[in-house]
This record gives sequence, structure tokens and C-alpha cells, in this order.
Amino acid sequence: MGIRVCKFGGSSVADAGQLRKVRAIVLDRDDRRYVVPSAPGKRSPDDVKITDLLYATQAAASRGEPIEPHVERIARRYAEIVADLGLPLDLDPTIAEIHDRIRDGADASYAASRGEYLSGLVLACLLGQADFASAAANGSGNPPLQAGTDSLSRYLRDHNVRFTGTVLGPVSVGVFRSDQYTAPVVVSLGQDLPQTKITLTDLRGHEAVFSYQEATQSLSLDLRR
Repeated sequence: MGIRVCKFGGSSVADAGQLRKVRAIVLDRDDRRYVVPSAPGKRSPDDVKITDLLYATQAAASRGEPIEPHVERIARRYAEIVADLGLPLDLDPTIAEIHDRIRDGADASYAASRGEYLSGLVLACLLGQADFASAAANGSGNPPLQAGTDSLSRYLRDHNVRFTGTVLGPVSVGVFRSDQYTAPVVVSLGQDLPQTKITLTDLRGHEAVFSYQEATQSLSLDLRR
């Protein structure tokens, strides 16, 4: 079975209704494993694209003007999408970081890329139905990872951790399944698997790479559902 990459433009991710269509399209075929989302586009002719709002935010910052009105507008748009989808996803810390980076001098390319990044977080959560921070653990708690030369591979094997998909963007995220969780786990680069110190350090091609202490271990993309 081959691998299909799905690219969705701004109008396809403009609101919760459109994102539900995206989810249905992606899940309709098992070979649709890579998703590349844009920033939300216009919902009506007089609407404003998120990318344009981000450009306006960066331009205001470069002129020394307040950027809060622009950022609040962006935050409201994403909050509406997350609420309408009923997702357990809090974007406030991420948007606050974006605010601070732009305020402190980030350039226009950084600003524009944040729309795709936020869309990636929303879509990954929608596809996996998992929270980025708590990752829908089963409540029993994972045992602490024990030190040892092969502890990383042993943990991944014993808990049946599988790499089942990814969402590509300015910061890519991987979707993983495990016997430890009741729902798929969504992990972005640099994050740990929930309740461990195992870090996702790379996503390349059909592989996800985890690191723990001095050890690294790659997981190949698992095409099974």
C-alpha cells in the first residue's frame, strides 16, 4: 500500500465544519497518513484570513504599535474552532508565545508560519482526539522508565508504541498508539511521550525517532489502524 499526502488550503480549514470534512477525507483511506494544513482562510467575502492577520500583527510590532487587538482576533478565531469541534485543546499558551515572539522582533515569515502551525495542532488533535499536554492517558499512570542500555527500545516494545501518522507543518507532529492509552497520542517534535522522559526528536520520511538518555530508537510508520 502506498502513502498519500493530503494538502488542505485555507478555505478547507476555515471553520469547524470544514475541518470535520477534512477529518472525514483523511480517515476515508488508510493510506492518507501525511496531512499538510494551511492557516484558516476566509469564511465569507468580507472575512480576513488568519495569515493576513498575522502579517498585520508583525507589521504593527515593527512600527512599535500595540499588537494585542490583532492577537486577540486570532485567538478568538481559533477558540471558536476548538470549541465548535469540542476538542480538549488549550491554545492560549501557544498563542501567548507567538504574541511574545512577534512583540520581541520576530520577522514576517515567522508570523505567517504560525497560522499553519496552529492549524496543525488543531487538526492533529481532531484526528487523534487527544490532548497535546495530557495525551488522554488511561488514568492508571505509566510506570517510570528505568535506566539501562536498552530501556528505550524495551519500553517502546513492552507498551506496543506504534507510529500511525503525522501532520506536517512549520512544526510537525506525530500520532502514536500504545497499550497505555485509550486514545491516540499526539506529540510534537521536542515533546515527551506522556509521563515519560522519552522525547520525540525527529520525524523523517516514514520514521519517528525517539531519544532517552544516550539511546535513540526509530519507529517505522505503521499502516495498520
